[in-house]
Amino acid sequence: MGLSRSEEIQYLKLLKEEERSQARSSHLGFMEYTWMKNNEPFIAGFHTKKICKRIDKAFEDFRNGKSTYLKISIHHRSGKSDILSRYLPPHFLGEFPECEVLSTTYKAELTAKFTGFARNIFRSKKFEDLYPNLGLSKESNAKSYWEIINKETGELTQGKLFGSGLRSGITGSGGHLVLIDDPI
Repeated sequence: MGLSRSEEIQYLKLLKEEERSQARSSHLGFMEYTWMKNNEPFIAGFHTKKICKRIDKAFEDFRNGKSTYLKISIHHRSGKSDILSRYLPPHFLGEFPECEVLSTTYKAELTAKFTGFARNIFRSKKFEDLYPNLGLSKESNAKSYWEIINKETGELTQGKLFGSGLRSGITGSGGHLVLIDDPI
């Protein structure tokens, strides 16, 4: 005997919520759920899974008040910038909307590409499915600087992203999450 139409709808809703829950609690799940790479399929290699699992542990540590320092060194063209510079800022700010992210590379133009991509994820329908109460401030949504608002109240959350090249003046800047991708 099969499911009734209402039971089938309820089952599909539960599956969708489970998918959302997995995307919020796992960086690999977040990347898969919000994947936006020009019709390229999401493929997670061994190293991607291992890095994402360590990021999940860093999120857990952060929630528990523990500081984490990660140095991730893998070969060229392995997806490191996708994992860290494109997908980590929106995931981190979705989970911790009151925090700040500093993202940097050797030159400002490359940082702007990464942070602009991250901003587009933050603006996406998939992100809104995961974090429906968060949005970007209209006053500050440039590629390399954006602030987060609570959509219900319209108030700033204190969360923001600042991106800059290493030689472009990051002195005095900081963040709860600091990313240095391709420093040389």
